[in-house]
Amino acid sequence: MMKLRIIILFALIMLITFSFCHFQEWQKVEYITELKCDSLNTENISHQDGYYSIKCDVYFETDTLIVFIPSGLIGWQYVTMKIHNGKFKAETGGVPFEQMELSFKTIKQKLQLGKKKYAINDTLCGYCDFLFQNIDKKTNEICEWNFKATICEVVRNKNFDPGAEENFMQFDLSAAIREIGEPLNRKTFNMVNLPESGVELLRYFQPSKDITIEEVTWDISPMRKVSDEGRERLTIWYVQNNNNRTPVHYLKWTEDEQF
Repeated sequence: MMKLRIIILFALIMLITFSFCHFQEWQKVEYITELKCDSLNTENISHQDGYYSIKCDVYFETDTLIVFIPSGLIGWQYVTMKIHNGKFKAETGGVPFEQMELSFKTIKQKLQLGKKKYAINDTLCGYCDFLFQNIDKKTNEICEWNFKATICEVVRNKNFDPGAEENFMQFDLSAAIREIGEPLNRKTFNMVNLPESGVELLRYFQPSKDITIEEVTWDISPMRKVSDEGRERLTIWYVQNNNNRTPVHYLKWTEDEQF
């Protein structure tokens, strides 16, 4: 009788362990067929209560689609989603501000997407809802946190560089701000009231009050995310076409040069 109880108890432990490990590894992606979007405009998808829109990187590693939300956007932790063959898993990690050694667990995960297959330059839209645990290895203290977000991002190559000319000269202004980041400054003028910085635009347009130009400058210094002392700059001039602003000319320069 005792032997039978031990066998049953062992079987229950193995079942619980298998279920927990299986949950941590991969779950099915839910698909919302009415969720359609072909641009970075998050107004194309409805916003659910408690969800917020967040910037992330979406790219392929061989045949696995990666959605990566770096630390700094949601505190000191990062979130990684791996999607493959209709299944996904979510993981978190990072280096805390305080000195402590942590382990991380995924307790609950839900991912909803608009379609099953994606290719480079497709727009991935969906919702994620995750519950994570941070566990202090010394005290075993557990901190749970819930991450819910709306995703709307273009699928890129893993080494995609938004600061490369072949890329930023293809972005309209809204896409450039999303890809490169918030600019240092912006100013608008027409082709009659042309500032000295915009003289090169006469190569493209005749003087006219009907042509609206927006001059936008970014800090493109290598350490721009951690310091505002960098000197490298990127200025792009955009012409207004209906509701869009498309690039016509650019200049990379430094604060030490005469602009």
